[in-house]
Amino acid sequence: MHIAIAVLLLVFFIYLSFRWSGVALLSSLPASLLCSALLSEMYIDNDAVKAVAILISAIVFPVTLLIVTVRGARTDVTKRKWPHILAFWTWRIIYYLVLLAGLTIILNILGVVTWFVYIIFEHRIFVANRQSIALDVISTIGSCVRQNLPLPMALAATADGYRGRRKRIFLDISRWLTEGYCLGGALRLGYPRCPVYITSMVDAAEKVNQLPEAIRSIEAEIEGNASESSKMNPVDPSYPITVVTVAFSIMFGLMIFIIPTFGMVLSDISGGLETMPRSTLILIDIADYLISGNGIIALLILLVLIFLNIGLPWIRGFYRKFPRKVNNPAFIIRLGDFFKWHLPILHWFEFNYSIMRVTGLLRVSLKSGCPVNDAIRNAGDLDLNNCFRKRLSRWLTRVEQGQNISAAALDTGMGNSLAWAFDDRVNAGNTPEILGMLEKFYRASYNFKANVVRAIAFPCTILLLGAMVGFIVYAMFVPMVSIITHLTETALP
Repeated sequence: MHIAIAVLLLVFFIYLSFRWSGVALLSSLPASLLCSALLSEMYIDNDAVKAVAILISAIVFPVTLLIVTVRGARTDVTKRKWPHILAFWTWRIIYYLVLLAGLTIILNILGVVTWFVYIIFEHRIFVANRQSIALDVISTIGSCVRQNLPLPMALAATADGYRGRRKRIFLDISRWLTEGYCLGGALRLGYPRCPVYITSMVDAAEKVNQLPEAIRSIEAEIEGNASESSKMNPVDPSYPITVVTVAFSIMFGLMIFIIPTFGMVLSDISGGLETMPRSTLILIDIADYLISGNGIIALLILLVLIFLNIGLPWIRGFYRKFPRKVNNPAFIIRLGDFFKWHLPILHWFEFNYSIMRVTGLLRVSLKSGCPVNDAIRNAGDLDLNNCFRKRLSRWLTRVEQGQNISAAALDTGMGNSLAWAFDDRVNAGNTPEILGMLEKFYRASYNFKANVVRAIAFPCTILLLGAMVGFIVYAMFVPMVSIITHLTETALP
């Protein structure tokens, strides 16, 4: 009877996995746990029957997850739905947790550090591979367009020189172009992981028939990103949180279980005349506060920071790959853009990066003879910060109302450089050339100031981490020194 109930549950979720994958994936784990718990609490005469029933109930979730994963793998990338993506990520999380458990068992605390290093190393390889693929695709398309070659046939011929993922991307783009899609649409369908700023730039350039110029700008941006990512950074961004996590973990263990014992020993041998050093008492108070009810919020914040550090590569990758909708941007995009736009240092980088893309497309549009208002409108379709896009929209509104282009750029906060480029009294007829110069200037300025920030922030971070770790080590060893000193003074006349 009990085995039959477990089998029926398993069959039901197998059917549900094929019919409604999302419902099955979300409900299979609670149903599996609930059924296993109920069977374990029931009184069953035959222990073997009880064990088999619990085992069948326990495999409901893995079987459901496996079915959804296999169906997602057999589905075209462009047609995959959220249950397939959730199943893939679930397996990935399981893999990382198993890896963490294995490394921790083998290497103890060093296993956690090794796990962090592995995740960072894997993410670096993923980013480098993604940039390499994007550069290959765009460079090939750019060379074909500049030579006026038939793009579908040229991409299909190029695919013969590649293997694996690159070959499939070239063939898929060629197929969608053959079916009549524009290049931007073919890129989105044939290369789903193509960066959003590339597809938005291609779409905007196709409207003004200036695709070769736009591809040159895209190639320059990709090469700049690749050169920056290939540089050796003094400190990885995950390093500070990793050090803090390990240091606080060791401190909690010592301050809760070991150091108080040293305090008792010091008090006993001195007859209550000596107490723990002040630095040690501070760390003990911090540890006691964090494990008490009052400090639970601070401890939860620390745990959130640790998990954010673990998932930082995927969070950053998800945010960058999340599609930006011009008229109705998603909540995560609006929230991220709002914080980056209003934070002191990030505001400059966001403005600089957005204005670099706008100047590039404005140059391309004006060289094709496009009116200024249409050029600004096309720039609004680029992958820009949402707050900057509002400024761009206000600039377009004032230009269409008849206001001077340069004055409108100044009034709406588009920057002095852009206003100077459109000043007809100083640069009459030279605006496209000046915009090209500004595009190169903003790209070089962005990379230079990013390196300056790293050069200043990383040494300061190292100094702060050194001071924190040094204080913790000092506070942990001072009690032992105090005990040894007191015993020495007592033993020697």
